[in-house]
Amino acid sequence: MRGILLAGSLFGVAILVAPAAAAGPAGAGEVAAHSGTTTSTAPSAPTAPGSPPLMNWSAPVAVDPAPPGSTSAPEIFAMSCPSASLCVGGDQDGDVVTTTDPTGPASGWTVTKVDGTHQIWGMSCPAATLCVGGDAVGNLVVSATPTGGAPAWQVVHVDGSYFISSVSCPTISLCVAVDSAGNVVVSTDPTGGTGAWTTTLVDGNNGGNGLWSVDCPTAGLCVATDPAGNVVVSTDPTGPASAWRVWPVDGTNWVAGVACPTTSFCVAGDNKGHVITSTDPTGGATAWQVDPVAGANFSTWFDCPSASLCFGAQGSAGVLASANPASGSSWSVESVGSGVQVNTISCPSTALCIGGDGDGTVVVGSGTTPSTGSGTSTVAACSAGTGGGGYWMLGSDGTVYPCGSAPALGSPTDLHSAAAISPTPDGKGYWVASPSGAVDHFGDAPALAPPAAPSGTVVTIAATPDGKGYWMASSAGQVVVAGDAPYEGSPVEQGLKLAGPIVNMVPTPDGKGYWMLGSDGGVMTFGDATFYGSPGQLDPGQPPGGSNSIGPLVKPAVAMAPTSDGKGYWFVASDGGIFSFGDAIFYGSTGQLNPAQPPGGSNSIAGELVRPVNGMVVTPDGKGYWMVASDGGVFTFGDAGFVGSLGGQAIPAPIVGFAPA
Repeated sequence: MRGILLAGSLFGVAILVAPAAAAGPAGAGEVAAHSGTTTSTAPSAPTAPGSPPLMNWSAPVAVDPAPPGSTSAPEIFAMSCPSASLCVGGDQDGDVVTTTDPTGPASGWTVTKVDGTHQIWGMSCPAATLCVGGDAVGNLVVSATPTGGAPAWQVVHVDGSYFISSVSCPTISLCVAVDSAGNVVVSTDPTGGTGAWTTTLVDGNNGGNGLWSVDCPTAGLCVATDPAGNVVVSTDPTGPASAWRVWPVDGTNWVAGVACPTTSFCVAGDNKGHVITSTDPTGGATAWQVDPVAGANFSTWFDCPSASLCFGAQGSAGVLASANPASGSSWSVESVGSGVQVNTISCPSTALCIGGDGDGTVVVGSGTTPSTGSGTSTVAACSAGTGGGGYWMLGSDGTVYPCGSAPALGSPTDLHSAAAISPTPDGKGYWVASPSGAVDHFGDAPALAPPAAPSGTVVTIAATPDGKGYWMASSAGQVVVAGDAPYEGSPVEQGLKLAGPIVNMVPTPDGKGYWMLGSDGGVMTFGDATFYGSPGQLDPGQPPGGSNSIGPLVKPAVAMAPTSDGKGYWFVASDGGIFSFGDAIFYGSTGQLNPAQPPGGSNSIAGELVRPVNGMVVTPDGKGYWMVASDGGVFTFGDAGFVGSLGGQAIPAPIVGFAPA
């Protein structure tokens, strides 16, 4: 183990800290004036004796041996595994380490010199076609074919002499890096060379300690951390400094690794053994909670294969783990063996994690949760309502909650993580899709030959009008089909450069086309789908939707629904703003809630969301709609009846899907 210590040492791992940045221009970023963070006083209990770990950890596998002339192996500081068949890491000697078989022997790993002697710290691979890492002297290492050897990598100088501490690429068309000067370094063309990257000072108010980590679950949300107790958040990471907010959440502690598996949940760790969590990352300082964890150390990196399963690298202490990460009391420290020092961790699925060690080794974690296949029943937790109709809500852990007249048909037990749900046309079944493209079926939803998984993260699944097929779409804009669903094209096929990731896809009434919605509110049409408008073409006379009535969205778009005749559509933003186009009628938004409305759990005061909206469903006659927030709160408009919600209940994972019965 060879630690390169520039300034300070924490938990025995050499922490690479570049020189402090020069002071930036006044007003860069925005610092909140309050610090009302909720902090627990009692540490969570360690894992009870005999309790099974969430991962079974292998013995260390030596994948990055000592170079000629040295007696010690380099430390592996970075690891990114976009799938179970590709992992890419970086070490302190300027090497990348790659494998297409991360659970295999050491001989399956390749060490490639790409960056001289500069240590590679952050690494992000959103897909097998892009990896971007950062080094300690202002360079990025970039490759579109990361297993292609040294010629496939380019070293791009983008950031003076600053230490680039972390990189996050939510898609192949957006990467965000952070540095020791408090800058974000952003590109919408990551392979485009030096000129494709822009540097913006966003956190110049923390004593020159810079930014430590960043994670962007989508192009519409990035969360960074710094050594001065702050989180730094933006819903427009390509925007100016004013698009970033600096919120004090953890005193003066060093807030380190952060992971956001969804836009409605983030977790970070600090140098005092705390976990810092939020189910509303854009909600300000008071939306973050700090909890101590017994036996925990400095958490350098986190990764969460789902919102209900998270792991943190703990150096020589092992791995921090939780199957209910939003609850501070659920965290415990798992040992990975004597002498193992976990610097970094990447989990491509709930059944696999790869940790990079301080001695040129990796440790492999295998999931311990049994898989029993589709169809186990789930207990309805939806509160009773007074209206007619029904719907299902889907948690990111795969739990399906039936409400109203929706039948309880079961939840998947083999996915462990879920992204979307689509009902059959008669409302007697549904499919549930995972972020990786695995699909389970329930009720009268037929089992179909699965399509190849799309590139990027699956964000939506939609049934054909006869229920004998479905489409799936990824955040990157790729579409795959199953059964009788016709393929009518995709943004990827057409070479469209997305302004924001795809968040939803809905078919036309005859199933011969579909609309796709980007987080920026952009609407793309395929097949016989007709374009009826997007925020840039809003009618100035349209009733305000809560986000804005003209121009760009204030909050990202999250869901879309067509009218019954296909001659219009609505979409909703995360603040509950509704936008209507064509023959879609505006029936209201969360900005115009009736104080007498039955409480949905997401707001206690009319018009004030406590959790972001992430789904909508239109009533059968098209004269109303429901909206759901990530905590399961439901809001009704038009003739939509209140048939129940999960608001006010402790659910293990945020709601990510909403479907009519």
